[in-house]
Amino acid sequence: MARTSTPRKTAKATPAVGLNAEIKPAPVQANAAARPTSEQIRVRAFEIYQARCRAGKPGDAVSDWAQAERELSGPVGR
Repeated sequence: MARTSTPRKTAKATPAVGLNAEIKPAPVQANAAARPTSEQIRVRAFEIYQARCRAGKPGDAVSDWAQAERELSGPVGR
């Protein structure tokens, strides 16, 4: 009686991890309501802080951050 062999299963390719892994950027939102990144907010808040200090106006980091978020988020309800 002839022996029949069953096909062997081959290993599936696994995604690369570590130093050689491919890094894919986060998808960019195409709509106008895209939220600014924390880096963009941080930079704008620092600009607001500098302008506020030059003008001698009172304020704090929290209000500078909130103003930067409002400015970068754009108009709401349009």
